[in-house]
Amino acid sequence: MWRGETVALEHLWVQPRSLGAGVGRLLFEHAVRMAVDAGATCIEIESDPNAEGFYQRMGAQTVGEVTYEMAEQPRRLPLMVYLIEGVLPAPSTGPETTL
Repeated sequence: MWRGETVALEHLWVQPRSLGAGVGRLLFEHAVRMAVDAGATCIEIESDPNAEGFYQRMGAQTVGEVTYEMAEQPRRLPLMVYLIEGVLPAPSTGPETTL
């Protein structure tokens, strides 16, 4: 899913028997390369709560949460962003600002 220079990572899953073997890291690195090739500077992730630590170890930051109703119960997912290193956004044409 595209939102300007942001892409959404959807459905990165690792079989439980492969957890801790580096499979998730390889898949995530592949997704980052695909995002870079597509011109993205940021990846947005609605993480499974059990995968939040993994994405944090990959360098993503938790910026909020998304809530869905499932069977009349709220399901809260961490909303995370991964800023792609070495990829700068397109230069602004407006006045410079300092943050």
